[in-house]
Amino acid sequence: MARVGKLSSDHTPKLPISIGSNAWLYWSDGFVLRVTKDILNRAEAKIGSLTIEKNLPLLTESFSKIWEIDKTGEFILCAPW
Repeated sequence: MARVGKLSSDHTPKLPISIGSNAWLYWSDGFVLRVTKDILNRAEAKIGSLTIEKNLPLLTESFSKIWEIDKTGEFILCAPW
């Protein structure tokens, strides 16, 4: 077992990136992408998993500038539900 870094401890609701995947988008002082992948042995049995989180500063910045759109603009983030 190995661990490098620290995963977010925020339990904010997450949006799936696509239905049936293990990729999620959530908010923790900015948008974060979290992906989990099973690790299988040669017999295809699960022997562990790998979880990676990546901060998404450009997406966060886009949302933080919504006020610049003015009164008639809109900003939508779509995700499967």
